[in-house]
Amino acid sequence: MRVFPNRPMKFWEVISGFREYPEIVRSVLTSAKWKSEYSRHLEDIERLVSSQRRDVLDWLVPLELTREICRKLPSAYVLWPDSKNLREYRPGSAGYAEQAGLPKLTALDVHDRYGPAVLEEVQEYGSATIA
Repeated sequence: MRVFPNRPMKFWEVISGFREYPEIVRSVLTSAKWKSEYSRHLEDIERLVSSQRRDVLDWLVPLELTREICRKLPSAYVLWPDSKNLREYRPGSAGYAEQAGLPKLTALDVHDRYGPAVLEEVQEYGSATIA
């Protein structure tokens, strides 16, 4: 799947793409800066998804918001130089030993270089091809 650089995330992608870190997402979306716009939708996410409220789910969130989340994430990523394949680096997992020598990127590095939407693609499909 191709991912286009610098595409912001939709609201549903923020929830999906960072689902391994719900406490980080919650802390950012309920912070004073973002609370008025996003907190109530975070609390109501199950209903929004079940009723397919595209008017809320497809909101493009500001890059500043996703940067704030990425700044707090502990995850690392590797980019295979020949294929432009981006994956999350998970040391000790089967099949990841060959990634040990590749440079590691933080979530914020990936966000700023390729756009935050690529992070949701990696979470959903295990990898993403950088265009």
